[in-house]
Amino acid sequence: MLNQAVIPFSDTTSNSQSIRADTLQPRVTYVISCHNHERYIESCVLSVLEQNYHNIELLCFDDGSRDRSASILRRLANDYGFFFKQTENRGFTATLNEALSLATGEFFCVLGSDDLALPGKTLRQASYLATHPESVGCTGAAQIIDENSHLVDKQPPAAEADFGFSDFFTGRGLPFVASSAMYRTRALRMIGGYNESIRLEDLYLALKLTEQGDTLHNLSEPLVKFRSHRKNTSKKLAYMYNAILETLANYESHPDYRRVVSSYSKRFYRRAMRTGDSTLAQAAFRNIRKCDFDLKLLRRMLKHWIFAKSANNESGRDRTTNASNRRPQNSRL
Repeated sequence: MLNQAVIPFSDTTSNSQSIRADTLQPRVTYVISCHNHERYIESCVLSVLEQNYHNIELLCFDDGSRDRSASILRRLANDYGFFFKQTENRGFTATLNEALSLATGEFFCVLGSDDLALPGKTLRQASYLATHPESVGCTGAAQIIDENSHLVDKQPPAAEADFGFSDFFTGRGLPFVASSAMYRTRALRMIGGYNESIRLEDLYLALKLTEQGDTLHNLSEPLVKFRSHRKNTSKKLAYMYNAILETLANYESHPDYRRVVSSYSKRFYRRAMRTGDSTLAQAAFRNIRKCDFDLKLLRRMLKHWIFAKSANNESGRDRTTNASNRRPQNSRL
């Protein structure tokens, strides 16, 4: 059993980059939950501490890391005076619910422990929410970086607009990076916080926060650097598909439920075909309604069927050839 180590938040520190209260600004709570990210965690924390916004509360957790993440966080917490807690590996959403219970900020952000907050993120979002009480939160674009922090892509600029339940439910809404979001803490508590049985917490939150008519606002500019790990692409794709279905299952009684599941399944079927993931392609295919088949999809299916048949025939010939080569030379036919 891992002993819990807690370093409480302190408002007093001599470092000029410390977190300090400023009553002229709404307090913003940042949560960073780390698991085996020793390579990235310090730069992640510093990207929050170096924001041009003074009234920040930083809550950091190490969720059972087996590398040096916890010791790095403990050192930073001692140096800068923010809250740090080390626990067993209990899961991401369980940690977020504890953070939500501790948060004293009017606004609430979760930053991935391998991501970075861009300069000005906090001021931009807090200023927007402070002057737009009709929005329960706001998101933004992201710069995509690789394992070595090199810029590899950018989300295409999206229009600055409000998005509601129908947008997120049908998938027409902006697919935002979770680290870019800032929510009203009160709104998160009103929906009961995070559902610990749901793996895709950002889609779940977007649906729950907007199902009563509220909206999330998208800010068009990049707010974070999101780290994309290229390994296990097929595994991640299958995980995302299953997590989306798991989230949508909460709305089975919605009249558009079957249509929405079919629409998501078509998208993942195409992506699975592009990556050669036949298992995911078959799973997604079973959830596509017959009325949703179009000529483009049928052509893709035919191409996949021909390729699979050709591969099977080639594999069969290889097995026959190998068996023939292994036959003893003196065997009687």
